[in-house]
Amino acid sequence: MTQADRIRQYAIDHYILPARRKGDKTVTIRSGDIHEGMGLRASYPAVCAALGTDTFETAARISRSACEGPLNGANLLLTFQLL
Repeated sequence: MTQADRIRQYAIDHYILPARRKGDKTVTIRSGDIHEGMGLRASYPAVCAALGTDTFETAARISRSACEGPLNGANLLLTFQLL
């Protein structure tokens, strides 16, 4: 499993699935929270890239509705619609 795959799976397990269980229609993920939660070092661009792919949207059954903040930084906020 690649680092990108691990990042996407972490986001699904810790953000997407809990939001689905709560019945939420959207979820916002901050790249820095993923980075910290996974114990990564200097990997913000990898986190941002992994969460910004069609691969992530397809695997998680989501659609990105907003993207705010620095594209490769800790404060990138990605908001997704749960399909």
